[in-house]
Amino acid sequence: MLSASKVAKFIGIAVIAISLFILNWYFIWTATFTGERLPYELLVLTENFVFVQYDLLVRIGIVIDRYTFADLEALSMFFMASTTYFLLNLRRGLRQSIIRTVGFSSLALMPLGVEVYFLDRGEFWIHVTNLQISLDILPWFSNGDLLIATVAGFLLSLLLSTKFSGRFKQREEKISEDLVLA
Repeated sequence: MLSASKVAKFIGIAVIAISLFILNWYFIWTATFTGERLPYELLVLTENFVFVQYDLLVRIGIVIDRYTFADLEALSMFFMASTTYFLLNLRRGLRQSIIRTVGFSSLALMPLGVEVYFLDRGEFWIHVTNLQISLDILPWFSNGDLLIATVAGFLLSLLLSTKFSGRFKQREEKISEDLVLA
């Protein structure tokens, strides 16, 4: 019989997987180079998915740029996946959960920077989202900055998770005991 915690963990993992799939699909769709090479049916399917939801917003009186709406949707998928990952790791303690979530979030956003670098280098030092420009939030933050920040965030989380892991602490304590005894 499945326990409630196992069901909750399964649902959390499913939310993370679906969110990351949709997030990376948006990365592919919004990249100029890759988007032009998508099969036509997939390109139309993706645009219909985004624009049907956008049209519903327009009908209730919310008018924003379609690509800004796509950015909002991608960011909501990112935050949903990161929050779920954080909550699933809380049993390890708050510090470990935060460190692991930083690493996870960095890995989730890294494909965008890598994709733009290799496939659409002309936009590498241009803003990441249309949302940045429309709301004037960090307009200087580019795809290149995103790649650098995600690599640094992942490496930092890797270093800190090693530093604060139980095995590292035990080894550090044993070395300090040996030094005191010597």
